[in-house]
Amino acid sequence: DCLRANLKMYCVNPDLLVVRQDGTKMLCAGVIGEHYQQLGGTVEFIGKPYAAVYEHCFALLAGIAKEKICAVGDNLDTDILGANGVGIDSALCLGGVLMNSTTPIAELAASMGAQPTYTIPSFGS
Repeated sequence: DCLRANLKMYCVNPDLLVVRQDGTKMLCAGVIGEHYQQLGGTVEFIGKPYAAVYEHCFALLAGIAKEKICAVGDNLDTDILGANGVGIDSALCLGGVLMNSTTPIAELAASMGAQPTYTIPSFGS
């Protein structure tokens, strides 16, 4: 119905995958956005890695130099690529989406063109 009506979709969380606290992986809203786009629909993705969300954050942090800002996340293709794209540091959390990855992080990062400044083991203590 949305395609027939030529409605634009706004996808405010472009993540494709999320990992719950218990390690369960779930598809996320970005999958729906990508599917709608593949069907021929128009989609505006809002959120990481797209620059608009970072520009909004920079406006909220007015007066703080970009060199003092670090994006923290567990996803190379959204969190880290987004930070790379706007020129800020990033910390990749290894305890989320990548927690069960058997591919070395450096190899994954290189394959995606993402380069975290730092890595951290988890978000918790």
